Amino acid sequence: MLFILLISLSGSFFAHAFKLRPMSMTFEARPNATKTFQVVNDSDQKIAVQISMATRTLDENGRETRGDAEDDFIVYPPQMILSPRETRSVRVSWVLGKKLTHELPYRIIAEQVPVNLKKKSSKAPVNIDILLRYAGSVYIKPKKARAYVFFSKAQLYKEKLLLEVSNTGTAHRVLHHARVVIKGKNSKGQEVKFKPPAKFFKSLAGVNLLVGGKREFLLDWPKAFSKKSKLTANISFEK
Repeated sequence: MLFILLISLSGSFFAHAFKLRPMSMTFEARPNATKTFQVVNDSDQKIAVQISMATRTLDENGRETRGDAEDDFIVYPPQMILSPRETRSVRVSWVLGKKLTHELPYRIIAEQVPVNLKKKSSKAPVNIDILLRYAGSVYIKPKKARAYVFFSKAQLYKEKLLLEVSNTGTAHRVLHHARVVIKGKNSKGQEVKFKPPAKFFKSLAGVNLLVGGKREFLLDWPKAFSKKSKLTANISFEK
């Protein structure tokens, strides 16, 4: 999944564009597992790029928190200056090397910084303007790791339908091509089915559930269901 954060941007943005590819990579969970990324300078000017690694967690609203992961990886080279239209390879090695019971998620972060960095006094604070940042996905995955995604909640909440989807498996899952069916009873006690509207599936499609992750969604309460009805919700995915 592509995530771009523009910290500061000049009028010459398109002349200084670069790419990180691929944007997602899965490593085997073994010591010194290594993959190669590429940094591509699409511009006609020289650019400087720095690469770093970070841990990542997601809360139930999809907000991401990152932490330092520099001790878990060796990145070579961590900084580079690229000539116009140049492509450089970056080797990333996972050196933590511990035995895993579940997948570990990380970010690989590529940041464009100004080429002409002036030397400053060691006592002065160093402020580097980030012109463009890409945050790619890195997963360290044991061989038998699998996602297990299900609805952990389907209930009335403040006159709305609250759906909570959880992943209690050992690998992440991006919720593309999901099929959702919700069952409950109407005011006459008869069992009925409800399929959420298209906008729900659009919001669901971009969700990445990490190991242990949860996401909550609020929908209008389906008129077909009695508000006293107990609901069951099932999710499946096209292969």
